[in-house]
Amino acid sequence: MTQRINLQYSIKIEELESEVLRLLTKTHGNMHAVATTLSAFHESGAPCLTVENIQRIDDLRVSLADMDHTLLDVQNIVRGYVQYMSEPPTPEQDLYKEPHQEEGLSELQTKLRQFRNTLQDSQNENSDQAQEIGNEGAPDSA
Repeated sequence: MTQRINLQYSIKIEELESEVLRLLTKTHGNMHAVATTLSAFHESGAPCLTVENIQRIDDLRVSLADMDHTLLDVQNIVRGYVQYMSEPPTPEQDLYKEPHQEEGLSELQTKLRQFRNTLQDSQNENSDQAQEIGNEGAPDSA
């Protein structure tokens, strides 16, 4: 058997269908070649119990295994796509979408107000702490 490795790469979602079709077309061509070889072998009437046929049969098995791996890859790609399309978008996916102008603007304004309030509270605490430290170091005037 030949060694196999897994590759991981990204493509645009618009190219996914053509990539799946490319893999299926490749598998179809391999399947046609295997079927043609088997038909020729069957129709030849030559004896099948020969040393040469051991290699032919092994070649056919390797081709079938390659097709099985490719079809498994296609199945996983389609399963992942269907799952992706059927699940609600995650907050991370929402970052890449344009928010509705009215909803997005008011939400941003609210977050900005909260940030300002938090920042002012933090600055007030720091100022109060600085005053306390300054007062602790000052000599008593009484």
